Amino acid sequence: MKRITGVTVLILLLAALMPVNGADGRVDVVVTINVLRDIVEKIGGERVEVRSIVTGLETPHTYATTPDDRNAVENCDLFVEIGMGLEPWASDLTVDLSEEKVLVVSENCMKLGSNPHVWMDPENGKAIATEIEKKLENIDPANADYYRENLERYLEELDFISERMVKLGDLIGEKGVITQTPAFSYLLYRMNITEVHTLIKMPGSDPSVEDIKTCEDAIRNGDAYAVISLVQDSITAVNEISADTGAPVVRGTPLLGALGMEHYTDLLMYNADAIYDGIKGGEMNLRANLLENRMEDIKSQISLLGLGIVVLIIVVAVEAYQIRKLKKGDF
Repeated sequence: MKRITGVTVLILLLAALMPVNGADGRVDVVVTINVLRDIVEKIGGERVEVRSIVTGLETPHTYATTPDDRNAVENCDLFVEIGMGLEPWASDLTVDLSEEKVLVVSENCMKLGSNPHVWMDPENGKAIATEIEKKLENIDPANADYYRENLERYLEELDFISERMVKLGDLIGEKGVITQTPAFSYLLYRMNITEVHTLIKMPGSDPSVEDIKTCEDAIRNGDAYAVISLVQDSITAVNEISADTGAPVVRGTPLLGALGMEHYTDLLMYNADAIYDGIKGGEMNLRANLLENRMEDIKSQISLLGLGIVVLIIVVAVEAYQIRKLKKGDF
């Protein structure tokens, strides 16, 4: 029998105190959508290994899980989801996980009713990042300082983006837009932009003729200036409304990958800038349409005035002719 030395005991004790992570010592994290993957990577850095179930080209509401997804979740150290019904399939994957291994980030976010797209507000992004840092610190306390420093830098980035969104909203003024889906409600809320009407309120449904007419009337009345479409699932109704009214179409996305963006912060700024540009373009189009309509009114008025002058000339000519006949006694 081998002799157990003090050094051996110390090594065994240290091994017992080490957190149970991936094979390479990193924390193994599985997330539902790629935005969460990027946030985890920003906080966890080289200390985490992250897999996103939805890559960005699928729809989180209707995603069909695979055996590989289930296997990844069963063996992870942490599973992160949005919640609020965004990923109805998530509960099946986590049924055998302990509560400590599951983080539902929407629980700590500001909510707009039952809308689950909470990450589209950078203030909620800060809350999500903070909760992720707490979880990583609990799983891997030896690297707590590392996670905290990463979080601090990340919160500063999100502060800048939040402030920029507010400034862009102030430059626009209180304007309205039409949206294809409620995916952009939180971002619009942060920019103080009104979501006048939403074409598709439930995933998988189609807009009605009445919905389309309501949107077109809102644009013609100056209540909405642009239409925000969903890159992942563009619909013909959006182009129809734009063609009928001249309102610009803003191509937006709530997920990474669809437009080549790799980071959550880039996603937020892209959407904010695109919406700002779309509304400014819509304002110009509306003014041009109003000017065109005014010119048409002026043309119509000139035409009517010209017709009136012609009629007046004819009347005067007839009266003059009658007067000449009276003077000559030719009657």
